[in-house]
Parts: sequence; C-alpha cells; structure tokens
Amino acid sequence: MDIIRRKKPMGKTPKIICILAGLSASFLPMPGQAETLNQAFKAALGGDWRLKATEERVAAAEEDLSAAKALRLPSLTGEASYTVLDNTPSTSISISPLLPSLTLPMLEDDRFFVSSVTVSLPVFTSFRITGAVKAAEASVSAERSGLGQTVQDIRLKTAEAYVAVLRARRGLAVAQSNVTALSAHARDVDHFYAQGLVPKNDVLAVQVALADARQTEIRVANALALACSAYNRQLGRPLDAEVTLDDLSMETHENEPDPETVTQRALENRPEIRQLADQAAALSFKARSIRASALPQVLVSGSFHHVTNTPLDEENIWAGSVGVRWDLFDGGVTRHQARSEERKKVAVENMRRDAESLIRLQVRQAVLDVSETTKRIEVARQALDQAEENLRIAKNRYTREIGSNTEVLDAETLRIKSMTNHDHAMYDRVMAGLRLKRATGDL
Repeated sequence: MDIIRRKKPMGKTPKIICILAGLSASFLPMPGQAETLNQAFKAALGGDWRLKATEERVAAAEEDLSAAKALRLPSLTGEASYTVLDNTPSTSISISPLLPSLTLPMLEDDRFFVSSVTVSLPVFTSFRITGAVKAAEASVSAERSGLGQTVQDIRLKTAEAYVAVLRARRGLAVAQSNVTALSAHARDVDHFYAQGLVPKNDVLAVQVALADARQTEIRVANALALACSAYNRQLGRPLDAEVTLDDLSMETHENEPDPETVTQRALENRPEIRQLADQAAALSFKARSIRASALPQVLVSGSFHHVTNTPLDEENIWAGSVGVRWDLFDGGVTRHQARSEERKKVAVENMRRDAESLIRLQVRQAVLDVSETTKRIEVARQALDQAEENLRIAKNRYTREIGSNTEVLDAETLRIKSMTNHDHAMYDRVMAGLRLKRATGDL
C-alpha cells in the first residue's frame, strides 16, 4: 500500500496495495513512520551496484599505489638449477712441448647443481620510482573523486524517484477529487432531471465527464504503482515493497541564488573537476617515470651461490656488487611512450575545461529553474483559489437555474487543471532545488 504523509495534508490520501517481502530492516523506517529523503539516500547507497563497482576501482588503485611503493624495498630472488651433460667437461694443459699434454676434468661429474639467493636494492633510479608512486597517488585521488561523483549521481537519481512518487500520489489525489466532485454533481443533476428541471443531455454530459474522470483515476493509480516500483528498484528493494514517504518541503530563499557565487562553489566542489585534475597529474608523473627509466639506474645487490660437483675447494660463494644500468639508445621507444602519456594528459586537461563549461551551464540552468518554479507556484496558487471560487459560483448558478451544466463542468475542469499546475510547480521547485545542490556538488 502506498501511503505518503504530508506536513500539510492536501486532498485525500491515496492507497495502493503493495506487499512488503524480504526487506532488510537496516534501511527501513520504523513501522508507522514515513521514510524521509535522507533515509532513502542511505538505503540507496547501501545496496547500489554502481557504488560497489566504484569502491572496487578505488581499492584497485590503492593496490597499485602499494605496488609502486614496494619498488623502493629490497627484493629477494632465489634460483636453482640441476644440469646433466653428455660427458664430463675437461681441459688439456701443455707444460712443455717435450712432455705430453695433461687432460684435467673441470667437473667431478657430468651433472651438477647450482643454487643462488640474491638481494637487490635500488639506490638511485633518476625519479623513476618516485614518479610511479606519485602517479599512483594521483590515480587513487582520482578514483576517490569518481566515488564522490557516483554518490552524488545516486542521490540525485534517488531524489528523482522519491519526488516521482510524491508527484504521482498528488496526481491520484487530484483525480480522486475530480471523481468525487463529478459524482456529487451527477447526483444533483439526476435529482433535477427527476423533477423535470433539466434536460436529458445534462445527465448524459455529466455521466460522460464522470466516466472520463474515472479512467483518469485508473491511469494515475497505475502510474503511482509504477513510480513505487521504480523507487523500490532504486533502493534495491522488492518492486512490490511497501512505500511510505514523508513529503518534501520547499527550501525558501530570501534572495535568489547568485549565479556567480554558486558557479564558483561548483567549480571548487564538484568531484568531476577534481577527478580530471588528478587524472592529468597522474599522467604527467607517469610520463616523467617513463623518461627516467632510460636514465642511469643504480642497484646494490648481494648474493649467495652454492655449486656442487666442481673441483673448487669451496662450494659456497658470497658476492656483493654495485651496478649501473643506462639505456643509451632504445630506438626512441621510451621517448614515444612518454610523449604518449603527455598527450593523454593534454587530452584530459581539455576534457576538464569542457567539464567546467558544462558545469557553468548546469548551474545557470538550475538557478533559472529555481527562479522560474518559485514564480510559478505563486501564480498557480492564485489560479487555484480563483478556480475554486469559479466552481462555487458555477454550482450556485446551476442550482438556482441561472447557469448551465456546461459551466459547472468547465469550472470543474479548470479546477483540476489549476490543482495539477500547482502540484507540478511545487514539485518542480523541489527538484530544482535538489538539482541546484547536485550542480554545486552539495547534494
């Protein structure tokens, strides 16, 4: 059943049957309490698969950062081999031309075993490791900004589904009000017709209008059921779960929001801008790391070797070394790879400038929408009062046999239209305020 409580009741509360099944209690309001928008946000964020996927990307970026930092640590490598030769290697030694040469075996057998353990530590990499670490740090920051963007998008989607239910609920209340009003008028017309005061076509006209109103009620009730299902899907609940929502009150502003002020806040606060900036920084550091890989790399290593079946007196050998590696020429591979990353950085920076332009437009549109819907509410409220007064006068004229049935039906149509316009203006104003928060990154 769909029950939506309002702080100021407006019209009859509609009821639509939905069955609550297998719903997690962690994000549900207490029985008898209406669910607020903040509770809906928590429920939506608790089970959204897009958010879970973004969280995994953040975790993957953190693993990449740990891997980049581990490049600074010593590495331990172990090797072992067992070799079998077709014959035992030997060498000939000639001491004098007068004496025959001597043949000495180089190994004790035609098979031998070699094992070694090496510890290596980079001591100077020309910024290669540092660049990789900074690039990974920037990537983590970018993914976290992307997480913030996903949260904002989920909140806005949830708010849209929430308001859609409220809007559909009000639509059903208006449709029910129309059926109630026309039913009462139809009874009056039937009474007048029975007394011979009105013609048959008055009865037919009001019955046709009443049938049309009932069809509208059925369509709007179905739309409300679909809105409830869409809301439940957004929150990860069964589609037929019960929906009990608290109505939203409009945020009033003494003055209209200043476009320049909110635009500046949006450019500073939007996670999309931070994400693109971090991506550009990551690509810049990656390019520096690639260039550094072609510069001198200094490595300190120590090793232990064990060799069997040799004529050596000592089978265990310890060794230490300092090595320098410098790729003087690689055919331009490193240079082209670095330039590729730099071009990607420029591309991301261009995307950031485009995003800034789009954010300015979004903020301006949101500010204009707030202004427009605020004005529409006042106009719609006045029109609603006038429509209700017009209907009262039309009914009074009809009962006094001064007016016509058509005037009453037209007045009722104007009342329903005015109610619908007022409700749309009200919820458009609510959504305009929420979209403004999304545009500034404050939702």
